Amino acid sequence: MIPKVIKVIKERRAENTQPYKLPDHCPVCGAKVQRVEGGVAVKCIHRDCPAQLKSGISHFISKLAMNIDGMGEKIVEQLVNEQLIESMADIYTLEYEKIVGLERFGERSARNLITSIKNSMKRDLHNVIYALGIPNVGEYLARVLAAHYGSLAGLLKAEQEELVAIDDIGDIVAESVVSFVQDKDNRKMIERLISYGIDPKVKQEHEQLLKGKVFVFTGSLETLTRDEAKNMVRDLGAKASGSVSSKTDFLVSGEASGSKLDKARELNIPIMNEKDFLDFIQKFGVGKEDSEEQIKLF
Repeated sequence: MIPKVIKVIKERRAENTQPYKLPDHCPVCGAKVQRVEGGVAVKCIHRDCPAQLKSGISHFISKLAMNIDGMGEKIVEQLVNEQLIESMADIYTLEYEKIVGLERFGERSARNLITSIKNSMKRDLHNVIYALGIPNVGEYLARVLAAHYGSLAGLLKAEQEELVAIDDIGDIVAESVVSFVQDKDNRKMIERLISYGIDPKVKQEHEQLLKGKVFVFTGSLETLTRDEAKNMVRDLGAKASGSVSSKTDFLVSGEASGSKLDKARELNIPIMNEKDFLDFIQKFGVGKEDSEEQIKLF
C-alpha cells in the first residue's frame, strides 16, 4: 500500500508547531542536495559523499546482489573510513594482508571475507546488474536486462530506443539505464569489474522455452520460497505476475490460497499445486521437445 496525504487537519496541530524545512545541503558531505524532477525526496548526488558510497556498497554486497557475507554495515563503514574502498570495484582489490589486524578482523574473519568476495565473482549476470544500483532497476528488471544484453559489456552499449522496445521497460527506466552506463565514472567502475573477471554470460540453453507465459503464485509453498519459484519461471523466459487476469497462463497455488485462486477458477486458468509445478519445471531439463510437449498439456 502506498500512502497518500488526502488533506491536512490543521485543528489537530500542536500550537507551537513550526513548518518543516527540507535541508538544502547534505549533512554528511555538505554538498547541495537536489530533488529529482517529478519526485518528492531531496537527495545528495555528490559522488564522493561517504554516505552515498557506504549506501551503494551496502546494496552491492546484499543477498540479492553480490551476496558477500561477513561485510555488514560496521565493516563497510570501517573499510570506507580506512580508505580501503573508494568504489564498489575496490572490493575486489581487498587482500587478506590489507585487512587482517584491523579492528573486527582476526585471521579467521579476514580469510572468510576474502573467500566470500571471491565466491561473489561467480554470481549470475542479473545479480551483478542489480548490484550496480541503477536507479529504477530492481531485481526483476535486472533479469530483463540480463536476458536481453547477455553480459555487462553488452549493457554498456544500451541505448534509449533499444531499451524502450524491451517488454516491461518504459521511458523512465530506459533513461535511468542510459544515464547510468554513459556516466564516465560508472563506466570505469563496470569496466574494472569486467577486468577482474566479473562478467557472467547468460545461459541461453533453456532461456526462452516459456517466453510469453505468465505465472501467478499464491499461498505458502512448502519446499520453495516465493522468490525461488518466481526465479525458476523467469529463468525460462516467463513472467511472474502479482495478480490474476485473463492474460495469466498458470496459477501455482500453495497453502492458504485466497482470492487469486478463486479468480483463477472463474477465468478457467490452469491451476497447479507445488508438486505439479516442480514436475512441470523439471521437464525442462530433459530436452526441448519434451518441454514443448509438456506446455501443450496445459
